[in-house]
Amino acid sequence: MGDRIKIALLLEDPAGYRGVVRRGARLRRGPVPHNYLPTIGQTEISLDAYREVLSGEDFLDSFLLTVYVAGASTVTSTVLAVLA
Repeated sequence: MGDRIKIALLLEDPAGYRGVVRRGARLRRGPVPHNYLPTIGQTEISLDAYREVLSGEDFLDSFLLTVYVAGASTVTSTVLAVLA
């Protein structure tokens, strides 16, 4: 395998794969309704669920952990690609 291909594969982010999986899951379950479910009588569109999640006390901790893991993963893959 050529050096350029090896470096490209080491730097490849799995986000492309995750995006395909997420799009497939969205197609299976349909669009996010934003509290609009006329079959059960909810005909008002609102973003209350998002407000509740974003104002929750665990949101910041989860967000910071996600940023940490993403950063560590990026640094690790970059170092491995440079050393290859």
